[in-house]
Amino acid sequence: MKHLALFVMLVFIVSLGAISSLGLLSLSFETSATTHAMGGYNTTVGNAWNSDPLMSYTNPALAAFQEGFSYSVIKYKWLPDVTDDDYYYHAAFAVIGYKGIALSLPALNQNSDWGIYMDFGGQEQTGPAGNSLGTCHSYDSYKAYGLAINPLETYREFADNPHPVLKHFDLALGLSYIDIDSFLAPASGLTDATAEAHTSIYNLGLLAKANYRFGDFLNAEASFGLTRFNPENKKVSYKVSYIEDMYAHPIVRYRNTGFGVFCSVPMELIRDYLPTEYMFTDNLISLKWLQGQQDPLFGYEDEITTGNGMELGLLDTIYLRQGHYEDEAGHITGDTKGFGINLHYKDYFAIRYNQASFPGGELVKEHESYDMGVNVNFLKLMEAIRN
Repeated sequence: MKHLALFVMLVFIVSLGAISSLGLLSLSFETSATTHAMGGYNTTVGNAWNSDPLMSYTNPALAAFQEGFSYSVIKYKWLPDVTDDDYYYHAAFAVIGYKGIALSLPALNQNSDWGIYMDFGGQEQTGPAGNSLGTCHSYDSYKAYGLAINPLETYREFADNPHPVLKHFDLALGLSYIDIDSFLAPASGLTDATAEAHTSIYNLGLLAKANYRFGDFLNAEASFGLTRFNPENKKVSYKVSYIEDMYAHPIVRYRNTGFGVFCSVPMELIRDYLPTEYMFTDNLISLKWLQGQQDPLFGYEDEITTGNGMELGLLDTIYLRQGHYEDEAGHITGDTKGFGINLHYKDYFAIRYNQASFPGGELVKEHESYDMGVNVNFLKLMEAIRN
């Protein structure tokens, strides 16, 4: 009991970030600036159209829609200007996809760590005489490894004569394994006890998509996404100075559902006026709408958070985004916005940049985030070079 009391004291005297790490709340943080701009946190689940590895963390099934090699990295400050410490959220993921089958892996982020690293700032450590012993950081570190498959796409690619109706449908399934490390630094001058936890959870994802082409005038698509984060409802116990904590702390869990609609005017509409070799993109203009909700499965209606957003795309290169996020229980409600730039040539390669602002609740008026990434389809590039 002495060690347990010491741990409880430690939790309450470190920082707000350390308290948050107690429940591993940063597991539920959104990894994509595109999603931050389009309603935040909830709308990723049904987004089948942005080829971004960061989104495969929220819904592992999304990786099945990414062909070739993709890499994305994000960094944003959490609770800016609230404390003297700098709390930063880092994440980076890579996806390797081939004909409807994909692997998602943790990648090197801007903190020189792999996958997700939530830095809760440093605590200055002092000796008995008051001399400085350096700084010790509290942090959460997560590494997600995922597998996704879109069996209809795989069948279309390898079958000799797939039925024409199959080209209008996709159904992707995904599973990710998330390895968890959490560390709470000792509170300076009060105790030399540290607290740490090591465990793992799963995330299950599904995304269904249908599409139809109206000649050369309009392409229309719709999607439905579903995830179950931590379906086993696992808990975690911290070790305080290598003594097992007697209380198992709940790990974040939720069910995420969402819908999406995508409409675009294809480049073929102007093929009589523009030579084929100059058609470096698929769409003249596009419009996307996403809606999603997250249910923590606690049985309370006011615990459910919702989000929705729209995106206007020009030549698949410039994107303007707007949305709204609502979390009644957390007192976080407000509009979201942002933009994206996707410099690319057809689907051979692309360089992406996205920026967003989204509400932070009562403590923070607004958060800001940005992410960057690259997509390279090596097989298509090699084929184009040979030809």
